[in-house]
Amino acid sequence: MTTAGTEYDSVPALGIPAGPPEIDVSFLIERYWPHPVWETAKRVAWCESHYNPSAVGDHNLDPKAYGIFQIRAFPRRPTVAALLQAETNIAYAASLYAAHGWAPWANTMAKIQDGRC
Repeated sequence: MTTAGTEYDSVPALGIPAGPPEIDVSFLIERYWPHPVWETAKRVAWCESHYNPSAVGDHNLDPKAYGIFQIRAFPRRPTVAALLQAETNIAYAASLYAAHGWAPWANTMAKIQDGRC
């Protein structure tokens, strides 16, 4: 994962930065994700990209992972350009969650559960 390394205002409830001021990640998560998982989704997004919509990860894999939720650009998924758009990434991540639960972010969930993220 590559992040800009910029520090942002913190989210008091989670104790983590809020993300770039021009992108309201919390608002978008609350718009697309089911209410019971909002806080977990915010933590996953932070762990994946530090709320950086331009984050690119999994450099050693093909395809790479993109955007706030680090979604891999497999066929029949949004394009790389679309995944780098915050709203598209968050909305698509919500659809992945609806279909598969936290499985697409199993490694991130493990990091959250054992305090590494």
